[in-house]
Amino acid sequence: MGEAAPEDLLRTLLDDAAVIDVLAAAGVSADELRVAVERRCLARLEGVDEEVLRGRRVDVVALLQALNAGSSTLVGLPLPARAALGRAVEESAALRAGRVRAEHLLVALVAGPDPVVAPAAADVGLRAAVVRRVVARRGRRAT
Repeated sequence: MGEAAPEDLLRTLLDDAAVIDVLAAAGVSADELRVAVERRCLARLEGVDEEVLRGRRVDVVALLQALNAGSSTLVGLPLPARAALGRAVEESAALRAGRVRAEHLLVALVAGPDPVVAPAAADVGLRAAVVRRVVARRGRRAT
């Protein structure tokens, strides 16, 4: 599943239709958040390499499928990514969802301690509590 820092997970989530809808309902566009994340990433670099400029892509769908299936393939992920997935499981359970979805990972990333994602979300006025409420409302409508 390759490298998977929290900001890499978020980059991929920003292309997910459900995540885009959640962000819009929370008053933020995916593009605004994407720009804020890239600014934060670039600010942390001493030198910019081509891989960073292209952005690493993570197969979030495969990660969520593996997580929902209880797969051991997640053991090889970097600790920050595993921690974010663990928080996504907790968000899913708190909302009594049947499985972990991209929206739960979004809440986990925005609410988490990552030094790129959380400040980037704050830069565009995105708050974890608002995202959590939107996800909860969407979950009630889906059932």
